[in-house]
Amino acid sequence: MSIRNKVLLGYVTLIIIPIIVIGVVGSVMLQTVLQKKYAEQSQLVNSSVSRNIATIFKDATASSDQSMLSSRVQDFLNTAPDERDIAAVPSILNQTFLMYGPLNTVTLYTLDGAAFSRSKSDTLPISMDELEQSGVGSEIISRRGISKWLAPYEHREITRSSRFFTQLRVINDLNRQEPIGYVSLQYDFKELNNLFSFYSNQMGIPNHFLLVNSEGLIVYDNKELLGDSNIYESMTGKFDIGKEIHGTPLEFNGTKSLLTVQPLEMKDLGIEHLSLVTVIPLEYVTGETGSIIRLVGIVIAIILLLSLFFNIAFVNRYIRFIIRMMNTMKLIEIGDLSARMKLNNRDETGSLARSLNRLAEKVGVLIEEVKQEQSRKNKAELMLLQAQIKPHFIMNTLESINALNMRGEKEKVSQMVYRLGENLHLSFQEQVEITLEQEIGYLLNYFEIQKVRFGHLFDYEIQMPPELGHYSILKFTLQPLVENSIQHGLEDIEHRGYITVRIEEHRGCLRIWVEDNGIGISNARLQSFHYRKSESEHKGLEQRDTLRGGVGVMNVADRLRLHYGKGYGMFICSLEGQGTVVQCLIPKRRGDLL
Repeated sequence: MSIRNKVLLGYVTLIIIPIIVIGVVGSVMLQTVLQKKYAEQSQLVNSSVSRNIATIFKDATASSDQSMLSSRVQDFLNTAPDERDIAAVPSILNQTFLMYGPLNTVTLYTLDGAAFSRSKSDTLPISMDELEQSGVGSEIISRRGISKWLAPYEHREITRSSRFFTQLRVINDLNRQEPIGYVSLQYDFKELNNLFSFYSNQMGIPNHFLLVNSEGLIVYDNKELLGDSNIYESMTGKFDIGKEIHGTPLEFNGTKSLLTVQPLEMKDLGIEHLSLVTVIPLEYVTGETGSIIRLVGIVIAIILLLSLFFNIAFVNRYIRFIIRMMNTMKLIEIGDLSARMKLNNRDETGSLARSLNRLAEKVGVLIEEVKQEQSRKNKAELMLLQAQIKPHFIMNTLESINALNMRGEKEKVSQMVYRLGENLHLSFQEQVEITLEQEIGYLLNYFEIQKVRFGHLFDYEIQMPPELGHYSILKFTLQPLVENSIQHGLEDIEHRGYITVRIEEHRGCLRIWVEDNGIGISNARLQSFHYRKSESEHKGLEQRDTLRGGVGVMNVADRLRLHYGKGYGMFICSLEGQGTVVQCLIPKRRGDLL
């Protein structure tokens, strides 16, 4: 036998055959281990999903707690039947319960059997007789304020829909802790769809999520295939859905699958009968394993062939170079533009490394230039928005001074000129932010100027804890909002107007309220109020939408957005004929540190 054949025989006997045997045995072991790991991963996913589900129900319970304890609901239920203001019920339900987004329908029951309902859809309310006939009414009373939750398909005579979770509970008097009424709340939890979509579609794992009650009824199916059926009818074997199950293989709905069960721990919320069931096809687990094994086999075969000729001379060297370059590129990809390759070779690898280093340096310079340009652009737009406020206020005030002068009211003219001078002194200062104390001083001057002009029209009140006075605020934030209330909110009203400015600390931020009892804003116009940054870039700041006829509110909204960034800004709530509330949320920063 020639030496070439000996080398070939030794190569096949000592390398090829052992690798094939190891590959076969390893694939079997890998599938077993991978199945176990998938079961553990599925358990972790179930635990995470369960916590998120609990958060959804906790938020809903907290919202209903807050609504039930509101003074308007408490006062209404404590009022004698013949003295209740029935016309105010829609407003009470809208402004307490229905302010919570996922809530679709609310029905409020009095102890004397009266029911009042509001809904965001055409869902029919649940009568007190239906509750009592279903047997749920007595259970609600026995829980003494703890919620009774009904999932879709449970007690159809009450839930009536395949997409609503129903919360039933007693409303207790805030002081006496005695029942004064009941409430039924039906939620459309779209967050569940988003949650399950994230853990299945977006993660690329074909997880099939089910919510199942203690009797095996599937009350929620993220794939909308098995809702309102019994889970035991879809799988082989009998399991206790109320206990944890970790990656048990079985046949589910005609497909070999791994089943994981996680009971939902929400007894304190009144939920102790639901479990989260996750099903993943076994083919997904083993299929990926087979692909990996085939890919590894091909790579190993290629490497074995090439290793005979190139490993010593070339391969090791270039692999090390590629790994270093890949690591450097990963650092650059995640934002570390200071990463560089250290290589002094004079061949192509050295040239490639130097090119990569120069590219990273140029990209860093360009990114820094873009940041500086964007910062200058934002500052210029902010200054332009602020400049719009000054002539607007000055012109209105000068017109009022001229009118008073024509009537010979010299003392009022003097007062207005003095207060206008103080405000102009502040407006001519260059700083973008001032302290809340300065802003309130500016606002007081503005109020007194307007009282001279419209003293018969309104009264005002400013509430601010003294310790908040040294925190900073964007200059000219409050005056345009107050001006909008006076000129547009209080026009053509038959009662005396009242404007309240309130400043408070909230979760490490400052929350500012400007409220009036004026004519309010229609729903159509309220829905059209939004930031128009893109339009301003194309059409100019002067072509802005206005709210109730004034530029001030839109101006303030854009200035807050530009200056403070994401997470801060202005929000408006209004009820036509009853008034408007404007809320500004800004970061809590000390003015003496600017």
